Amino acid sequence: MLNRLSNYRRIQKAWVYVHRYIDKKVHKKQEFGDITADEIRRAERSILLLVQRESYGDVLKALQSKSVQRQPYRNLALFVGDDGLIRVGGRLKYSAIPYDGKHQVLLPQKHHITETIVRGLHQEHFHVGQNGLLAIVREHYWPVHAQQLIKKVVSSCQVCARQRPRPGAQFMGDLPEVRVQLAPPFSKVGIDYAGPFMLKMGGRSTKLYKGYVVVFVCLVVKAIHFELVSSLSKDNFIAALQRFSSRRGLPSDIHSDNATTFVGANHELAALRQLFEDQQHQLKVKEFCSTKGIRWHFIPPRSPHFGGIWEAGVKSMKYHLKRVVGETRLTFEEMTTFLAQTEAILNSRPLYPMSEDPSDYSVLTPSHFLIGRSGVALPVPAYGDERVGRLDRYQHVQLMHQHFWDKWSREYLHHLQGRQKWNTNVNSSFKVGALVLLIEENLPPQQWKRGRIAAVHPGKDDVVRVVTVKTATGDYKRAVAKIAMMPSVETELSTGGE
Repeated sequence: MLNRLSNYRRIQKAWVYVHRYIDKKVHKKQEFGDITADEIRRAERSILLLVQRESYGDVLKALQSKSVQRQPYRNLALFVGDDGLIRVGGRLKYSAIPYDGKHQVLLPQKHHITETIVRGLHQEHFHVGQNGLLAIVREHYWPVHAQQLIKKVVSSCQVCARQRPRPGAQFMGDLPEVRVQLAPPFSKVGIDYAGPFMLKMGGRSTKLYKGYVVVFVCLVVKAIHFELVSSLSKDNFIAALQRFSSRRGLPSDIHSDNATTFVGANHELAALRQLFEDQQHQLKVKEFCSTKGIRWHFIPPRSPHFGGIWEAGVKSMKYHLKRVVGETRLTFEEMTTFLAQTEAILNSRPLYPMSEDPSDYSVLTPSHFLIGRSGVALPVPAYGDERVGRLDRYQHVQLMHQHFWDKWSREYLHHLQGRQKWNTNVNSSFKVGALVLLIEENLPPQQWKRGRIAAVHPGKDDVVRVVTVKTATGDYKRAVAKIAMMPSVETELSTGGE
């Protein structure tokens, strides 16, 4: 019976009824009223006696035989009290502390009753922290290795875990093929939106309207391309994609956020989501991509860190916009000019840290793959007197181009090799059936949806970074960074005998 109940107060009451049954059968007592405090104390003494005889039978014999050599826990000065319970002696005999506070009852760490007592005190005292719970427990009981037990009870508490959810973390995966294989610039790109930005009408008009920037980032050489659009319409998006393809070449693969990334209380986020979920918009984009032979890939919902490379491009663009433009309202043409200049600056940034070698004056930038030199460097003067054959010039250009790709392979790829974060051991706790919370950025943890992992989606390295969570309202596909693991009910209600 002790192991079947998980509430200590219920165990006490159940034992009270056991005593009443014995009194009725043996002592012929017929009348019983409400449960009294004396009955609760008698029941608790019986429960603790059973626990100690089960776990400390040898200790009890050693104490009763008064054999000093055989007594364990000598630092606790154990003794058997008048109630028959093993208690802690200590050095507080003459203090004014109550008897139970200076001579606590000895309890084993790995026992169901001990865990139930500690968990009950934790709940009764409004989920007090570990230090406070230890002080409360020590007022009556002395569990062996109490701090370990209390840490286990607090960490397995559902209520406490919901108040301090910790997003899941996983070992950083290998870079995808599109990031580490040779490919022409802008043949594999990531797309994101930035904005809105307030633009003004031309001339003397003071009327303002919203503009947005479509950000294209090359996944191979990290080159950036900006396209300014005047509204969140499917036609403007297709037009921006056509302008990009006409100037940079047709991409073979496009990666972007999932439509559910644009979820939030902000009206602009809702507009972005509506654009990406609109059926006509999807049909137009699919039709354009299928006719051009473009493959479109979506990252998991609400997982912007999967698209960190284009999120960084948006951040870099906003960095220059805030510092140069500030609160100034630009026209559409002025904003287009500013974006083109920002594009040149960002495409001239080093792809990896420069060395401290004074003889190493060259650094690889995205512009080297686009125009053969840094976009902000001075143009090389033409030497008109030197006659160079067209074949020699072509071979020279090809040699320069090959030199850039060799440097990309030797230096830039090696710079990407290290794992700057998420470099701990592989987290294997993301399993089917695990209890989790779906992290919602705009809601407090108490309102996050709770569910269980219904399916896992391991990557090429067999490490789980995306899961499907089943909740009361449906199934959701999320990255592990967007879920918080919860202690299972089985862990919280675990029985003894570990």
